[in-house]
This record gives sequence, C-alpha cells and structure tokens, in this order.
Amino acid sequence: MADSDAERQSRLSGGKSKDDTDALSLRPAVLEVYRGPGENAYRSDLYAVEVNNGSAWLESYLYKVSRLALCYGWHRGEHPSVNFTTFGTSGAVRVRLTKLAGPIGSVQISPKAKAIAAEIRDGCAIFTLRQNDKAWITVDGDDANPVFIFADAPKPTVPADAEYFGPGVHTIGQLHAASNDRAIYLDGGAWVKGNIDIRGKHNVTIMGPGVLSGELWTGESLQGKPWEEARTHFMILGDPAPQIEGNRLEGITIVNSPSYNTFHGLQQVCSVKLISPWVGSTDGFYLTPNPRETVFVDQCFAFVGDDVFFPRDNYMGNMIFRNSFVSSSNNNIFCMSYWANTLAHDYTALAQNIDIKVCPENAVFQCVIDGHTPDTGVENHTYEDIRIEGDLNLNCRLVWIENRQYPWAGTQNSCKGNARNLRFRNITVEGRQNLECRKSRIIGKDAENAPADILFENLKIGGVTVTEANKDAYFEMNRFVRNLRFLATATPQKR
Repeated sequence: MADSDAERQSRLSGGKSKDDTDALSLRPAVLEVYRGPGENAYRSDLYAVEVNNGSAWLESYLYKVSRLALCYGWHRGEHPSVNFTTFGTSGAVRVRLTKLAGPIGSVQISPKAKAIAAEIRDGCAIFTLRQNDKAWITVDGDDANPVFIFADAPKPTVPADAEYFGPGVHTIGQLHAASNDRAIYLDGGAWVKGNIDIRGKHNVTIMGPGVLSGELWTGESLQGKPWEEARTHFMILGDPAPQIEGNRLEGITIVNSPSYNTFHGLQQVCSVKLISPWVGSTDGFYLTPNPRETVFVDQCFAFVGDDVFFPRDNYMGNMIFRNSFVSSSNNNIFCMSYWANTLAHDYTALAQNIDIKVCPENAVFQCVIDGHTPDTGVENHTYEDIRIEGDLNLNCRLVWIENRQYPWAGTQNSCKGNARNLRFRNITVEGRQNLECRKSRIIGKDAENAPADILFENLKIGGVTVTEANKDAYFEMNRFVRNLRFLATATPQKR
C-alpha cells in the first residue's frame, strides 16, 4: 500500500542534522517545492528527493514513467524508467536523494562539466544544485532508472487571463487550441494529458513548472499513419510559416511523447524539459525562425528518441541553441540538414555551451546534403563549447557531412547542394569513437556539390587534439571537399 504524504515525509525527514547545518549557508532567498497531482499519481516507487530551505528538508515530488523501449540506444526491449522532479530556487540549495529499497552505495552525476560532487551520508546522496542546473543521476550503476532533477528559477506569476491548470490530473485531449496573445499555465503538481495546437497563432506562451503528457497515444499506434494524421499527435503542433512570431515555451516538462515533442511555431524555448527516450520520431526542439527576431533554445534539457536540435532551419532566420544538456537514444543531436534548403540567405545558427550524454545512433553533428540543385544545402553554422560524455557508441559518428540521399523514406533526388561556412570550436569527446568503421565523414559529390570552408578548432577526442597531422585517423574525406582546416589554439573551453 502506498504511503500517505504525511507518512512519507515523516519517514524521509528526521531531526536537525549536519545536513541541515550545511544547508544554512546555502539557503536561497526563494525556494519552491511543488506537491504532486494527488493520490500518489505517477509518484516514483524507486527514489525520493528532498531540498533544504536552511532549516528543514522539504520533499520535491518525484515522478516516474516507464514503458517498453523500442529505440536502439537505451535498453531496447526492456521497460526502463525515468524519475524526475522540478523545484524552484533563486540560488544554491542542498539536495538529498534517497533510494527507497535500501542505502545508496554510489552515484554518478552528469553533466560532468559542472563537477557536481555528492557525499553519501546514512545511505543517502547529498549534493548542491544551483539555479538552472539539470542533473542526470545514475544510482548504483542503474542506467535503466535514472533520476533527473531540475533546479529551475522560481515559477513565474500566473498572467491575469491565462488558461490555468492547477495541481491534479487533467485531460485536454487532442489538439487543445491555444489562443492569440494568451498564456496556458501548468502549475506545479499539474499533470496535463493531451497535446496543444498553436497553428496560426501569435504571442502564445505555454508556461509553468507542470507536466504535459502524451500518454493518450503511443508511438506504435502512429506507425504507418499518413503524415497529416500523425502530426496531429505532436505535443506542440505549429506552423513552419515564417510570418509566425512571439510564441514561447517556458518551464514545462513534456513526457510520454508519441512523436515530435515540438514541431514549428515556436520562437523561444526556455528551461523546458523533454523526456521521451522510449520510441523514435520523438524529435526535440523544432523552432520556426523569422526575419524579425532571433529564435532560441536556452537552459533546456532533452532525453528523446530522435534529433534534438534543428539548426537546419536557419535559412528562415537567425537561431541560437545554448546552455543546455541533451541526449538522444535513437538519432542525432544536431540535425544540420535534411531536405536541403536554399542557400540564398545570410542568417546564422549558433550552438553554444551544450553538454551531451548517451551518444546517438547516427551522428552528433549530422548534415545530409540531399538537394536537387547546387544552390541548396546548409551554411553559416557555428558550434562551440560542446562537451560529449563517454564513448561514442559503435554506430555513432561524431561528424557526418555528406552529399547523399535522405536516409529515411521519401522522394529520392540527385544529392546536389553545398555545405559551407561551418565552424566547430572547442568540441570535446570524453571517450573513444569507433575508428575502424565509424570515422567522421566529410564527403562531396563533385566539384560543384561538396562541403567547403569548414574549420575545426580545438577538437579533442579521448584526450587527443585532432590536427592536420593526424586528421586521417579520425576523418574520411574525399577530393571534392574544399578548405577543410584543423587548428589547435590556446582558447579555453567555457563552463
């Protein structure tokens, strides 16, 4: 029988201890914990999380979702779970993680670049998180049941005319319609089942610390469906039209997506968490740029079953992806190009200060040049301060830029087009890559259709810097590639 909230809090929290004393010096000006949706709905039966306000430990409701995994990169054929919680803080705060089945022996906390150190006390893990930290915690080596803890800023004020969902389980169903110039607010403890339609809308904000769940459908049920029918199940469904502007996604967690988490229509995505690693086609942050504003993703988290970022769309406007921690269980991190677009633009895409864990199946940086004419492709991309944890798996390339056919179902073409003005600075792979059969590839079609003007500056793989002298050990290139350079400088990586 599940514990009541009171019984659980009593069991987890004892009297004042050294932990509480330590927390006094870290007491933030504002600390918010959010109760669950009621009746222990979706509560984790594996772990519990508490945060300290300087005088007491407060439970931060920990959710759990588990289902059959069909992606290749994460426990395929099993039923792995994700356990996650969000709290609001204005500063550093002490966090205590408890394993309900017994004492914790060890924890690994990612992203490693943040160097978040944990101490094991009385069988619990104690550590400090700061505002905007998004921690991926593996307890006792159990990679199939990670804990995600999101230390967000305190929740925003509810706008006066917002459509409001308070604590509890709500069902909004399919294609819940957003309204122009109006917010949809998911408060802490709100678990909202359904998806949201922002097609043709402007100045929509979907916000709050609550959860939007796509559990009403499964990815399996959408297989083989016509595109127009399948897309009506995307969690945030928008338009690719460049006249769309002012739409914002802020703070919410999207889980259980049956397909794309977002699909066009958004210009700003801040502190959003996407958790759907079990099935494919659960793509991540799919923005719609326009000439009037720089669109961006900032301070976000993703563990999804397909491409995470889509810098390919900078042909419509400037794009920025920054300060985020992401992973894919089934495809690429950066979709630099599929369906090659026009090169008649001066817009840019910048990815900056990104941590990556659990490397994907195809490539970290994937650029498929699959156009009909030489004046299509991709250009003006910069990737800097990108840190990749662990080894690249056996099926993953670091970089794959090539004139080749779109690899999935679709109309085949002549693979014409160009990729040019691409910059990769301060890229680090912590571990190894499969250099026998999965080197990085930069391959052109002919003299008029090929990658050109590509710079790798401070690319380090397994502790070795890639230079002009050793590039052949890490990259496959052909004679059509022009002005490909590898430099090593003293520029430090940002943290």
